[in-house]
Amino acid sequence: MTSNDPPNNADNDWRASISQAYRSSEVRSIAATLASLEPGATSTSKTMLAMRFEESIFKASSSLDDYKKSIQKRLKKLQKHYSKTVAATAGNAAGGGGTDAAVTREKERLLENELRETFGSKLLYIAEKSDLAVLVLKQTSDEPHKADALLSHALKAKEWAGHLGLPLPNDPADKPHPPPLDMAHLIKLKGQLEKYVDVIRSHISKICDPELFLSDKLTMLDHVFMERASVSDILHRAFTEHDRERPRFTVEEMQRLFDKLRSPLPVPRRNQEEGADIRAALARIEKIRTVAQALYIYMGLTQGDKTAFPNSLHKIFEIGRTHLIELEKEYDSLLKEVDDTDENGRRVIHLEDAWNNVLRYDGESEGSSLDTIDAEPEAKRQKVEATYPMVICSRVLLTPGRCVISSIMPVLKRKKAVLIRNKTASYVRLEFGNAFEMNIYFVPLLVTVRAIERRKDGQLPNMVTMAGELTWPSLHQGLRPSTGSDGGTKDDGKDRDFTVLGVTGPYSALGHVITKKLQYASSQATHVLRRCFAETTVGKGALAKSDFEVEILEIGALVKFLQIARSTYNPDWVDDDD
Repeated sequence: MTSNDPPNNADNDWRASISQAYRSSEVRSIAATLASLEPGATSTSKTMLAMRFEESIFKASSSLDDYKKSIQKRLKKLQKHYSKTVAATAGNAAGGGGTDAAVTREKERLLENELRETFGSKLLYIAEKSDLAVLVLKQTSDEPHKADALLSHALKAKEWAGHLGLPLPNDPADKPHPPPLDMAHLIKLKGQLEKYVDVIRSHISKICDPELFLSDKLTMLDHVFMERASVSDILHRAFTEHDRERPRFTVEEMQRLFDKLRSPLPVPRRNQEEGADIRAALARIEKIRTVAQALYIYMGLTQGDKTAFPNSLHKIFEIGRTHLIELEKEYDSLLKEVDDTDENGRRVIHLEDAWNNVLRYDGESEGSSLDTIDAEPEAKRQKVEATYPMVICSRVLLTPGRCVISSIMPVLKRKKAVLIRNKTASYVRLEFGNAFEMNIYFVPLLVTVRAIERRKDGQLPNMVTMAGELTWPSLHQGLRPSTGSDGGTKDDGKDRDFTVLGVTGPYSALGHVITKKLQYASSQATHVLRRCFAETTVGKGALAKSDFEVEILEIGALVKFLQIARSTYNPDWVDDDD
């Protein structure tokens, strides 16, 4: 045993005594040996192979001595095999290269099996998902040639899969196995697979499976870090020069973060004490925060230090993804547990609810588009899609100069909405607690979501005048002091605090963020309003002849929008029939 060797523990915990630094030195030694066996290869290019080589021996060995002996034995075997191969090649060259057909066929079989093992799963994924990817691309892209190009490449990939005898979707059960390919065709096929398969699969997974796409990109980036020392060195210098104070880009710091990520969460039990779910959720959030720290530290490690943590980007991503999925599952129950309630047990609405729970039209939800496309027959999709035109103005309801139809007032009362008319426009206002209000305009169809402004006598509202003297509330309404009749500000001298993205602070610090969030909420609400009114132009609505018929249809669209708005922010909403 040399001075660099770790202690040789013979018990079952021998692996725990092996430091990452020692294993990294073994990896570098193995990479150097492997590089010496291949002309033109370098230790850097063999790092990933050396890491897998060392990892398999480390797991299979029973002790440190067995670990070291196994590495030496297998390396000697590789060197011996390489020497025989070189000698045989030289002998064949000297004797005219005479190899019999059996040897040639065996080489072809081995290469074909290698291609099937390396690219088989990727080709099958392309064959399975390509039709869906092409369909989505046709529906979402403004450039039809992209879908055609993807379809062409996918068909080529299916052809390659057929050459390798892979079972494709919709293949008949009695499909004959393709004839064996000769060496020339196999070498050509290998070149095509290496050049195109990963690219095609990447385009398809980006459309059909974004998480797989990101996972693949992280794995590829891991390989780049292992094979190109210059990339890691540049990142290490940049990180250490520009962030010298806090982070430590060392193996020890990275190991500490990995230990923190792998530490178990509390196991849920029956009849657990109050707040246990909240504490478990906070523990998951802490894990996600550690994921960000681990990614940052890993990027700043040198290439030699990165070898101690193979495939770290992929592993860290999976840990973060797992905790995010679990938090999403628990979101509704956690929300009920932490929500503020009033004296009647009803949920108290806060300003941040305006952008955290944006309006969505019935049937439209995040993440459902691919599932819907995949599940519905194409004929049904074509019937449903592209049915509704773009509607940006009310045709009759509350248009300038139009009298208010009497039947609208009871409808608004049940939804606790208020109709406001002035010389420029008519609009409907909804208030949500003491947090925010929603103003619904009709010419054009537009929704503004703003913080509620409690004005004192003589105070003027924060308004913005648009073209045609049409006015709507300023984005800063309710966030900063209102203007008095004399042009000065009137407030109680207190700077109100707001909460956004988990950060609490005054308007001066968070105002610009809140206004952007309110713009987003307003845009989403406007989309839903216009979608409701678009329904009045198709089907039976298209047959409406008189203004009265159109107005009745548009009142129905307004009622639908009001119900969506109320139920979004008040899930238990019941119409006021008093």
